[in-house]
Amino acid sequence: MKDLTAQRIQAMIARKAGLISPKSLRNLIALLGMMWNQAKAWGYVQHDPFVGLVLPEREPLNERCLTLEEMRTLIVAANEPYKTYYWILAETGVRAGEIGALPATNLLLDQGAIRIAQSVWHGKIQTVKSKKGNRICEISPTLGRAPSRTHPDLETKPFRFVVCDAQRHALGYGHGAEAQAPSFAREARD
Repeated sequence: MKDLTAQRIQAMIARKAGLISPKSLRNLIALLGMMWNQAKAWGYVQHDPFVGLVLPEREPLNERCLTLEEMRTLIVAANEPYKTYYWILAETGVRAGEIGALPATNLLLDQGAIRIAQSVWHGKIQTVKSKKGNRICEISPTLGRAPSRTHPDLETKPFRFVVCDAQRHALGYGHGAEAQAPSFAREARD
């Protein structure tokens, strides 16, 4: 470990730069840095070869966003449960998995809001990604009325998910919402 220098790490960064994305390279260096800090805390090393490294800049995302009119067309064209799913996405900007795991008990309709406290990933309910992920998101009065119209039994089935599949499972990765959005978007533009 004493032979590991900033120059050697910088050379590794240069070699990896063409092979992996800048974000992945930054994550790799961060992981190695955490391991190094632990080794330093345990007394295995005294120096820090991570000081002064030059990391590649993250490339800006240039993804096309739908216009308001395209979003409106997409939402109107969608069938339930995707209509509610896309509507919440458009209004709040929350993650798709957070909408999929949104239980009816987290609809704060009297406050015009929804509470985000969990998400679904590969069919499994989990906590949100961070402490800040537990949050309240305001919704429009029109969206606030939508769940009770599409799910009239929300009051009697408190553990039911607001957006769910036919078996009343949380709607998330693998249910087709991600795959359906581009086709709806194409239809909206045509």
